Amino acid sequence: MRTKSLLTMAATLAITTSCGSGNTGGVVSNDSLVTHYNTGSPTVITRDTTPTPDVSHPYLLTSQGVSSLRLQMPSKEVPDSMPGLYDRVVVTVENDEGEEITLMNFMAGEETAATGEIDDGRLQWLRFTTPVVRLRAGEHWVGTGTPLAALDNIAGMRRYDETEAAQPYHEWRDIMIESLEGDTVTSLFIYTR
Repeated sequence: MRTKSLLTMAATLAITTSCGSGNTGGVVSNDSLVTHYNTGSPTVITRDTTPTPDVSHPYLLTSQGVSSLRLQMPSKEVPDSMPGLYDRVVVTVENDEGEEITLMNFMAGEETAATGEIDDGRLQWLRFTTPVVRLRAGEHWVGTGTPLAALDNIAGMRRYDETEAAQPYHEWRDIMIESLEGDTVTSLFIYTR
């Protein structure tokens, strides 16, 4: 009886080891067992639910800045370039009513994409004149070239008429939307409050 049990066990072992994939000489590796175990399993693909920005305007402006270019950052930490926004920074010193101010001009080729003022070694304000920087006002994208008439229809958008000190402008969550000429937005402006 014991011999019959040993023969049955040996036959079972021989059948089990001969079920390996490919020509492995009847030896089944752990890898092939894992592979066989996973074959036919449903593949789970995770889905990113983060809202995607409008790809034609990759830089989203907030009241604090754009990407890694932020208000109050030390001037020596300002990135030398940001792909698609600017390729170099040119620092100039200008005279503003008898006071010297240090400006950082963010250049995209020969065009000025943005300008910022440095005071006490920190970035105090930024003015973006490039259409690649946009702000999101509710369901609307606003930036250089946006018709001014469209701004009046955006909930939460405030309009300020011309005064002695300033041109008329709109404001959305501490971002000034300026139009220095014509009937479209010419720049977006943020500053340290």
